[in-house]
Amino acid sequence: MGLPQRDGQLHTYAEYLTWPDDVRYELIDTVVQPDVLVVCDLDKLDRKRGVRGAPDFAVEVLSPSTASHDHVRKRRVYERAGVREYWLVHPTDRIVTIYRLENGEFGKPDVCVLSGETPVGVLPDVVISWDALVNRIPRPEW
Repeated sequence: MGLPQRDGQLHTYAEYLTWPDDVRYELIDTVVQPDVLVVCDLDKLDRKRGVRGAPDFAVEVLSPSTASHDHVRKRRVYERAGVREYWLVHPTDRIVTIYRLENGEFGKPDVCVLSGETPVGVLPDVVISWDALVNRIPRPEW
């Protein structure tokens, strides 16, 4: 699946529902598609419309073309929507920035190295094991 395309036009949620599933779209401030998401409340899942409401956990894997968008605009959208935990994975820098919702706002993020295991705060007993994954990421050539 490729990166979202920008067209500069205004679209409605109803239009979004008619678009094909094999193309990636995002309607900022209305609908966003994180790279990974977890929804704990099954009542938020709709077979026709997908997730209705905020996921509990969202992950974005950064690339040079999406990093500022994910750090600024999407972070604000996720915060306003009530996403309880938001991770920004930086494969080039080999770090993860973790935002946790506290009193309706993302507090100061934790920054962790992509090695060993990182627990997912909103999912008890779930950890992300980085070592095998990170070994598959090509090292940047400076």
